Amino acid sequence: MYAAFPEHLAAERRIAELEEWLSRNPELSMVPKYASITKEFTDLHDRYARDGGLTFRSRCRSILEGMGFTEEQMSLPIDALSGGQRTRLALSRRLCREPDLLLLDEPTNHLDADTLAWLESFLANYSGCLITVSHDRRFLDKVTNKTLLFERGRAKLYKGSYTACAEQRRRDREILEKQYKDQQKEIARQEAYIEQQRRWNRERNIIAAESRLKMLAKIDRIAAPEKDERTVKMQFSRGLQSGNDILDVRKLSFAYPSASKTLLRELNFQVKRGEKVFI
Repeated sequence: MYAAFPEHLAAERRIAELEEWLSRNPELSMVPKYASITKEFTDLHDRYARDGGLTFRSRCRSILEGMGFTEEQMSLPIDALSGGQRTRLALSRRLCREPDLLLLDEPTNHLDADTLAWLESFLANYSGCLITVSHDRRFLDKVTNKTLLFERGRAKLYKGSYTACAEQRRRDREILEKQYKDQQKEIARQEAYIEQQRRWNRERNIIAAESRLKMLAKIDRIAAPEKDERTVKMQFSRGLQSGNDILDVRKLSFAYPSASKTLLRELNFQVKRGEKVFI
């Protein structure tokens, strides 16, 4: 986590070097080099404090705690962490930097309820720009205020969260369908008028028909609304019936050697056809 702030770590090393030089050479206080190093030390320390150097360690710890890491887990090597924990750690590292633009893809994976609540609060108050992709509609409603909808090769930006976007999309479709139907009725009415004038086949009728044809040609025609494809239809065919013995497990053990943590030890069990097992 600290390595996410290389500029602070580099500043700390240089500050320590300058501080040590100043403490070892007090007799040179009247020498120009001493004044130059003193100024570098002061400027570097001020910049370090201004850019968050005094608080970045506590911020790292606070974010790790918010992301569900215990004090014991914070001292573990990364190799001892599970896949889900590594994902949360990678996310924590991004959050602590607080970049101007934060891109998150399914950030709610591997999060329990408490960690998810913390993340929602953090992102809802995030000062930068957040762009996230998520299947969790509740999460999107909590943290977003704009929604970019991709549909049939086109994109449209809606103001509001996912729920507000879905409602606005529904209203837009209703308005478009009504405009399309109204326009089709008007086109049909004009075409009927043109056909009637042509049947009368007089000069003034033909002129009137040609005039209406020109008017129809200038109409910006509304495309027919495409069908909503939100409904997914699936079918699963039944396979061959299995045998009676589905699973036979003997002396199953599992542990994280690097963390000296055993999860399972010599576990024995069987699963028969029709049985339902909860793990």
